[in-house]
Amino acid sequence: MRERIRSSAFQGFARVLGFWFLLICVICVICGLVFGQTQTHGITYSWTASASAAGCLSMSSPACAGGYNIFVGTAGSGSEPTTPTNTALITALTYNWTPTASPLGEDVCAVLQYQETIGSLVLASANSNEVCFSFPATPGAPTLSGVPH
Repeated sequence: MRERIRSSAFQGFARVLGFWFLLICVICVICGLVFGQTQTHGITYSWTASASAAGCLSMSSPACAGGYNIFVGTAGSGSEPTTPTNTALITALTYNWTPTASPLGEDVCAVLQYQETIGSLVLASANSNEVCFSFPATPGAPTLSGVPH
């Protein structure tokens, strides 16, 4: 009989403990969502239209489609990949780039190309000028002081 009382007391204690643990976890998640705002670093690139873009009309025959490819590298000047960073041609004159890995403290460089597709023919311009940005460095360490008492 004592073992049953101990067993049921332990189960009751475990349920209460489990409830409080779950409640604390939910509160932590909510606080993290409300107060733990993370900052996403990225770069918004913008450019002027290619002079060729005005001559590329989708209603011409054969059809012409034009747009931009951006090549972003995260290891300094000349680090741009040969494959475009964007997955589809960019038709706007801006592109928001957000890194998949943190390049903080690195130089991020990019070049742009204009590309036209006329029928089955694909033509790409030379690379634009290269632009580089130094991403913000890792935050500095805080200064700690103390007063004996």
